[in-house]
Amino acid sequence: MLALRDYNGLNVDLRYWRTSSGAEVDFVLYGEKTFAAIEVKRTRRVKNSDLSGLKLFKKDYPEAKGFLVCGTERREYVDDIEIWPIEEFLQNLSSLFVDAGC
Repeated sequence: MLALRDYNGLNVDLRYWRTSSGAEVDFVLYGEKTFAAIEVKRTRRVKNSDLSGLKLFKKDYPEAKGFLVCGTERREYVDDIEIWPIEEFLQNLSSLFVDAGC
């Protein structure tokens, strides 16, 4: 993710988020125009448990965009979390966080 951030010229901090109870989000991107939480899973089928860390993060930071990146074949939405196929997400990383004013 660091390499992709640098390659795409994204001026964002890259962090990790975890609660004391063990809930986590793999990546948090934070910058002047960007605030997003990204969870990465290998699965093709999204289960509610795959979204639990993002949901907790969004409860604390409702202004952040939430993304689950996984092996799904098409984009979907669950509540206010965007689910993206990994290849499509990586191809659109720059526009997701720069052009969209995330």
